[in-house]
Amino acid sequence: MHRHDLPPEIGEALRDRFLLFYTGQSRSAAHILSDQVERTLAGDSKLERNLLRTCAAARESSRAFEAGDLEALAELMNEAWALKRERLARVAMPRIEELRELALRGGARAAMLMGAGGGGYLLAYAPDPEPVRTALAGAGAPELTFDQDLEGCVGRLAEAD
Repeated sequence: MHRHDLPPEIGEALRDRFLLFYTGQSRSAAHILSDQVERTLAGDSKLERNLLRTCAAARESSRAFEAGDLEALAELMNEAWALKRERLARVAMPRIEELRELALRGGARAAMLMGAGGGGYLLAYAPDPEPVRTALAGAGAPELTFDQDLEGCVGRLAEAD
């Protein structure tokens, strides 16, 4: 397991300038991912290049995050969105596109859909978060607060009756 030793200002940015919104839509990740597996097995070289670049961008994002370079991270988030959008070219996402555009017009430097795609949660990086919050709240996308978890996932077994 890789643990990030982040400067305090990055932890503060995570709490204050990274915003997570529920899009109000959900799609089956299994369906989306199975399509990508089928295309990969069929030798889709364009998809393979996309996935390799996505992997490289994730590594670059980790380095930018650890270095505290939030502007570089914003650029990489937007690239990750473009790569995901390319992989999901057959999936219509007007609501997601609308919310992303509202976030960017509200001052977000980056906005991307989390997970496999098609629905779920939009993550935005906004140096001034209030206009973004206002814009997405007005569009009916509730914000979910989150914070850094240094312990990771911890499971508990239910006690027997």
